[in-house]
Amino acid sequence: MAGAVAAAAAAGAVGVEVARRAVRKVEPEEELEGRSFSITTSDGAVLAGTDAGKGPLVVLSHCYAGTRAVWAPVANRLVATGHRVVAWDQRGHGQSTVGTGGLTIDRLGEDLREVLEAIDAHAAVIAGHSMGGMAVMALAGRHPDVVTARARSLVLVSTAADLGPFVPSRSVAALLASPLATVVTGSAVGPLVGRVVHGPGLAWAELVTGSRLYSRTAPATRSAFIRSMGKMDLRPGLFDCDVPAVVVVGEDDRLTPVRLSVDIAAHLADADLIVIPHAGHMLPFEAPERLAEIISAMAVVAPASLAATESP
Repeated sequence: MAGAVAAAAAAGAVGVEVARRAVRKVEPEEELEGRSFSITTSDGAVLAGTDAGKGPLVVLSHCYAGTRAVWAPVANRLVATGHRVVAWDQRGHGQSTVGTGGLTIDRLGEDLREVLEAIDAHAAVIAGHSMGGMAVMALAGRHPDVVTARARSLVLVSTAADLGPFVPSRSVAALLASPLATVVTGSAVGPLVGRVVHGPGLAWAELVTGSRLYSRTAPATRSAFIRSMGKMDLRPGLFDCDVPAVVVVGEDDRLTPVRLSVDIAAHLADADLIVIPHAGHMLPFEAPERLAEIISAMAVVAPASLAATESP
């Protein structure tokens, strides 16, 4: 699969990339323009989303304390190059409600399944960033048949299947989920806090966007998902995933370091690893063009359900 990805992307070999990051022009609060929709899940949550463009389907699952707007710099590029993109706000985030099924990584996997069913997805590239990648892996572990039937490939970005030593301590988790964190991240110093966490890879406008999104996510939502991430181990379910995957991580990612992506790739039957140099955790902001290229490449990779019917 590595050769197919490299050929389709025409932007560098799979592995540790050596090209310098291009100069980026990312506007704060960039949105994905398209048709708005809402999906009511089996436990009553209402998920607000956007369906944009035409062409091969890409489904985008966003990060902790973000919204679908985090994916906008990538999504808008995909739409412009002939893809249909579906993205939504995770439960308890943005315009989506909570429901009765809890705020857990497993429940996000169920939400993803219900989104795929609602839009009748077939041969989709399913991409998840950070907590969104955890949702994709939760789906793969709990419903491998759904992934086989509806996904062409998976793109797991800046994420983890098991946080291991990177699980926040109780005191840090409590602080991150507290009303104080809401006030600080919503203030003028919020972007400076983001600079400490994410490193030098983010432009100021991106730091502003990230801190605003964090402050707008309810403390109860932040707290519940931190606890869930601290308990998860999604690795066993990855062995049953039979569609091609690519795991993408920034070389300087401080929140989900490269070793966690290596761990994910090692548990998948058909996965490549791409390490993007001079980039941190927020790759949809830091490397949107490269992510769009990778996702486009994965839209032409044959999933197992198709490959099994092709001649050698």
